[in-house]
Amino acid sequence: LIYTIGNMATEDDSLAELHSLGVIRFVALMVDERHGEVRSEACKLIKILARNVTETDEEAAASLASCLRDSDEDVRCEAAWALAYIYVDGNKFVARKLIKTLTSKTHEIRRAAVGAIGVIGRRGVGAGDIIRGTIDRLSHRLPHVRASAAASLLEIGGKNKSVVSELCKGATFWNAHRGLEPAEEGKEEQHELTDTPILDLEGVRLAVFVLGQISPMRDPKVLSILYPLLDAVELGVSAEESMLPPKSLSNLSGLVDVQSRIGTDIPVCSFQAVVNISGDPADFSSADWTSVEQVRARTTSSHSRLRQSACNALQQLVYGRDEKSTRALVDLNYDPEPHVVTAAMDAITQIVNGKKQLDGVLASMAKVSRPEKGSRRRMSISRQLEALPARPIVSREWMDSLKDFDGDGWHSYIYWSLAFRNGQDTVIQRAVDLKKALFELGVPGWIYTRDILFRDLVETNEKERLEFIKYSEEEFKHRYDQEHMKMLLDKEKSVATKRIEFERDLKKFETQRPFFTNEDDDDENDGANFFGEKPSAEDLDRKKKQKEMQVSNRLAALEHFEAEKQDLEDKHDKILNKMAKEWEDHMARMEFEAHQQHKDDLDKGLAKLKSSQEHRLDQAYGGEYGDLVWNVLHNRMKEAEIFVCLLSQEYLQDPVCRREVLEAHKMQKRIVPVVIGTMPGMYKAPAPGIPLAGGEIWWPPRDEIGTCFLGQQPVDLFRTVGPLTVECAPFAELYNILASHMKDEIGILQVEQDSRWHANYQEAALRQSIHQRSRLLSRREWMLQGQNG
Repeated sequence: LIYTIGNMATEDDSLAELHSLGVIRFVALMVDERHGEVRSEACKLIKILARNVTETDEEAAASLASCLRDSDEDVRCEAAWALAYIYVDGNKFVARKLIKTLTSKTHEIRRAAVGAIGVIGRRGVGAGDIIRGTIDRLSHRLPHVRASAAASLLEIGGKNKSVVSELCKGATFWNAHRGLEPAEEGKEEQHELTDTPILDLEGVRLAVFVLGQISPMRDPKVLSILYPLLDAVELGVSAEESMLPPKSLSNLSGLVDVQSRIGTDIPVCSFQAVVNISGDPADFSSADWTSVEQVRARTTSSHSRLRQSACNALQQLVYGRDEKSTRALVDLNYDPEPHVVTAAMDAITQIVNGKKQLDGVLASMAKVSRPEKGSRRRMSISRQLEALPARPIVSREWMDSLKDFDGDGWHSYIYWSLAFRNGQDTVIQRAVDLKKALFELGVPGWIYTRDILFRDLVETNEKERLEFIKYSEEEFKHRYDQEHMKMLLDKEKSVATKRIEFERDLKKFETQRPFFTNEDDDDENDGANFFGEKPSAEDLDRKKKQKEMQVSNRLAALEHFEAEKQDLEDKHDKILNKMAKEWEDHMARMEFEAHQQHKDDLDKGLAKLKSSQEHRLDQAYGGEYGDLVWNVLHNRMKEAEIFVCLLSQEYLQDPVCRREVLEAHKMQKRIVPVVIGTMPGMYKAPAPGIPLAGGEIWWPPRDEIGTCFLGQQPVDLFRTVGPLTVECAPFAELYNILASHMKDEIGILQVEQDSRWHANYQEAALRQSIHQRSRLLSRREWMLQGQNG
C-alpha cells in the first residue's frame, strides 16, 4: 500500500488529489505498525507527500515525533527527515523531541536531525523553540552533540535573524557572568526556557564560531558584542571546529549549501570571528578601521595568546599603509615570547609581500622607528639564545649521587682488609669500630667480617642460581626453536611431496575423460534417402529418440567421470588432512617431551648447583676459602679507591690477606697500612730515627708483601692513648690521610669534568654566536627591504 501511494505521488495531479483526501494523516497511522520496515517506509512517504504542502498536520507531526524514540534506527532517521517538512510551528512537544535527537549516538540520525532543524529554522516563522533548544545544546557534555548543534545553526544561517540575536545574547550574558554553568542535562526538558541562553565556556566558543560564519558582513551590532570578547583569553579554538565546515562537512545534512568563511588558525576564536565579519579589505580605504583599532589595542595585552591572536588578525585586516598597525607589529618583533615574534613577522611579511602584491616595503613603513634599547630588547636577545652550560663542581655529595662515576665504584670508596678468619675478637671489634667511626665522619667504606661475608656468599649463590636458570632457558629456547623449525620444514616437505603425487594421479586420471566428436550421424541429404524419398514420421521419430538416447548416454558418462574425479579429490584431501593432523600431534608430543626434559634437566642442574654451593658454604664456614670467596672479595676490592690494611700478626700469616695486598698493589690502589694488633718483632729495640718501636726489624715485612709498603709508615692504632680510639692522635692522622686521598680523587675527577665542560661550553658558545648572527642578519635584511620602496 505504501509503495502504491508512493508511485501515485510522483505525478503532480495525483499528489494534489492525495492531499485533498488527507493521505498524510492516513499514512501517519502506519508509523505504529509492529514491523520496522513498514514504519520506516511510512516516514519516507510522509516526507515525499509533505515536501510541497503548505499546510501542516499536528497529528502526523506528533506521530513522527513519537517515532524519534523508536527502537529501529532507520525509523528514527526517516522520522527526523520527515519532520523537516511537516513540523507544526509552535509545537513545543515536537520541538523538544527533535532537539533531543541531536544527542543520538548514531551519526546518520544526528545528520537527519541537523537537516530537519536547518529546514525548520530557515522558514523563519515559529522556529523560536527549535533555535533556543539548539543553542542550549552547544553546552552539552558530549562533543558530537555540540558539533551537531553548531552544524544545525550553520544550516539555518542568516535566513533567520533570531539565530544571530540569540547567539549574541548568550555571548553577552557569558561575558557578564563568567563561570555560570547551564542547567543540568536532566533538567533541560522540565524547566521553561529563559529569555537569555546560558552557555558554558565550550558553548560560547562554538557560539562565537557560528557568529563568525553566519553574521552579516560588518554588522555593527554583532561586532559590538564581539569586541569585549577580545579580552577573554580563555576563548580558545573549540575542538569541535575540526568537525565543522570549512574543515569538515561530515556533520552537515546536505539539504542546503552552507557557505563557510575560510579563516586562519587564530588561537582566540573571538579574533577569528571579528576577522570573518569585518572582511578582507580590497584597498586601504575599504578596511574596517573600527575592528582594526580594537584588534590593535590587544597588541599590548599582558597575555601572549592575545598578542599572537592580534598579530594574526591584523594580518587579515590591515592594508600596507597603516603605519600604526605596522608600528605595533614591529614592536612585537621584540616580544619575549617566540610565538608572538613569529606571528608578528608573518603578519608584516604577508602585509608587505603577500596578497597585497606590493613590490617591497613602502617608504613610509621603512621610516618606522625601531623600539628603544631597553628591557624588552634585552629579553628578546636572551630569549632565543641557548644558555651556556654551567661548570660542574665535584663534591662528595655529587659523587655519592653518581655512585659509580669513574667505573670502579665510588659507593665503596675504601676497602678495609681485615684478618677476620683467625684474628682475635678484640682486634676484629676494634677494626669494626674504627670503620664505623670514620663512616660517621663522612668516609665511606666496606669491611668484611665472617657474618658479612656469609651474607654476601648467600647473595652470590642466589645470583648464580638465577643466572643459571636464565642461561638454561635461553639455551633451551634456542635449541627448541631450531628443532621446531626443522619439524615444520619436514612437515611441509612431506605434505608437499604427497600433494605433488596426488596432482600427478589427477592428471593421469584426467586422460580417461570421455571425448565425443561433433560429427552428425544423420544422412547427408538432410532427411532424404538414397532414392530421394523422404523418411516417414516413424523413421524421424525413431532417429530422434536414438539421438536423445545418445546425448543422454554421453551426459551420464561425463557425470560419472566427474563424480569419480570428485571422489578421488576428496580422498586426496582426506589423506592430506590426516597427514597434517598426524604431524601436528607429533609436534605437540615432541614439544611436551622437550619441555618435560628441559624441566628435568633444569631440576638436576639446580640440584647439582645447590649441592656445590652448599659444599662451598661449608668450606667457608670451616675456614677453607675457595674461588667463590675470593671472587666476592675481589669484586669488592675492584670497586674501591683506597685499600686499608689492618695489620696484625694474624694478618701477615693469613694467605687470603696476603693475596689481597698483592692484588691491590697489582691494581694500583692507594694502600694505607694501619697497625691494630701486635706485629712480629714489634717489641725489640727500635732503630734510630724510626718512631715506631722495633724499627726496621719488623717494618716493612721481610717477605714479598713488604714491597707493597715501600716508602710508607704505618698508622699505629694498636698502642693508642685514651679510653676511646677517636680521641687519639693516630686516629686523626688516619682521617687526614684518607681525606687527603679522597681530595686528590675529587681533584682528578674535577679535571675530567672540566675538560668535558670546556668542550661543551665551546660548542654551545659557537652555536650561540651563529644563532645571534643569523638573527641580526634577518633583522638587517628586513630593514634593507625598505630601501627598495
